Amino acid sequence: MSKTVSIIIPVDKVRGWQRAGKSGKRHYTQPETEAAQTVIYCKWIAEHGRKYTDYRGAFGITIYAFERLPKSCPKSREGEEWLSGADCDNIAKLVLDALNGIAYHDDRQCVSLRIEKQPRFKETEPRLEIEIVYYGIEK
Repeated sequence: MSKTVSIIIPVDKVRGWQRAGKSGKRHYTQPETEAAQTVIYCKWIAEHGRKYTDYRGAFGITIYAFERLPKSCPKSREGEEWLSGADCDNIAKLVLDALNGIAYHDDRQCVSLRIEKQPRFKETEPRLEIEIVYYGIEK
């Protein structure tokens, strides 16, 4: 028994988690990281509310990252440009941290993680597509 919940998050640019900075003795999160997490958080709340906030079972997550190819890239390279943009592990960290406490109790419950950067095209609308499978919840 499991339940799958999906969400599509339009973004201006696919970003990954960025290393925290340090100002004196205080550590802080980069403003770009906070802004990206806020977009994910707000979209989740708008579509699904807080009904999974207290979910404490295992879950799996799949993240598809769609990013636009820069206009400066030659037409012959469309669909090939995979290596630029945010790192997969940083995209996953950003998404898992953003949904922590609203889509599940804690991201330590994640037992399956899959992330795919999709081929880039100039007409692609940048977005993240997220699927969470809650194990142990009936449909």
